[in-house]
Amino acid sequence: MSEKSEKKATFASKLNVLSSAESKVMRNDFAHIWNSKGMRFMLIFLPIVMAALIPVAFFLIIMLSDVNTQATVPSTLKALLSSSVDLDYRQTMSHAFVTLICPIFYLSIPIIASIAAASSTFVTDAENGTLETLMLSSASPREIFNAKVSGSVLISIVISLISFVIFSVTASIGNVLLWTPFFFTPNWLLLVLGIMPALSVLCVIFVTLKLTKIHSVKESLKTMGYFILIIAIFYILQMAGVYVISLQLLLAITLLLFVADIVLFNLAWRRFTPEEQLLKEFELSNTKK
Repeated sequence: MSEKSEKKATFASKLNVLSSAESKVMRNDFAHIWNSKGMRFMLIFLPIVMAALIPVAFFLIIMLSDVNTQATVPSTLKALLSSSVDLDYRQTMSHAFVTLICPIFYLSIPIIASIAAASSTFVTDAENGTLETLMLSSASPREIFNAKVSGSVLISIVISLISFVIFSVTASIGNVLLWTPFFFTPNWLLLVLGIMPALSVLCVIFVTLKLTKIHSVKESLKTMGYFILIIAIFYILQMAGVYVISLQLLLAITLLLFVADIVLFNLAWRRFTPEEQLLKEFELSNTKK
């Protein structure tokens, strides 16, 4: 190999964030998730429901409903809307739905995708008895952990971004049909580029930290309900007038989530040892018996 070719190979290896062993683990996990009908259905159907079907149903209901000309929007709800445009009842309710309610549905997508992916990649190995083989392979425990976390987070982010594109089309059509202000605001930008990826990482790490207490994939999937409930309460309290979710508040939450991700990632990585994971596999095999 010439000196020039060697330099190119060295440069390419530096650009490769994952080792060959990590890449192999990720590919195997992707194939396992895709071949699982239940996981494939969850990762495709539920985001479509959250990003398209629910908004479409709301827009149809609000456009086709027989609204009384005397109907008024609560002043507390109007105060939460940043638009200064004079809107009628249908327009105000549509604008409020996209601004105040849809973030709950959207943030549910990375929660569902990340926990489903992490449950499939981490818990299924222990359930099927393949974790021992993986631990005895050429990949080190750190490489296995990095690959599984990275793969789960990547799946969550890709699905969430695709879902946002679908939601953007749906919401934009609603904006045009109802003549409401354009839905995309700095708050939405921060949700997509900040909170969504940070939340994906947090949910994946949460699953890894709960591995010793989780005995099945179904049990692991139950944890997504806690995160969705927290998100729902956070936005419902805003509609109750407790506070206003400003750009500054979302920015502070994003920073806190990233700090939590770093701290919990290091904690989870230290706990991911061959002894602990093989013991977990042994416990799961005894539970099945």
